Amino acid sequence: MRVSKVGISALVQLIDQNDLIRWLWLGEDAAGLKFSFDNREITIVTPDSPLGAVLMGRKQGDVFELSVTDNLVEYEIISLA
Repeated sequence: MRVSKVGISALVQLIDQNDLIRWLWLGEDAAGLKFSFDNREITIVTPDSPLGAVLMGRKQGDVFELSVTDNLVEYEIISLA
């Protein structure tokens, strides 16, 4: 099932300015937990986390910046399910 905006239970694929790809699942709980599915490492984030909060309501193709340990990181949402 495809979704049009990031919300709870969305699977999000991000790429940063260094071409590092990350898979995130937006959940209500268990933030930071990592699991493998279909040969991908997926990290659970919640809307209460800085990354989860900035993801909420965004769409595929959106680009945003987030301060991570005093570094500004640019991300693009390249896949959303």
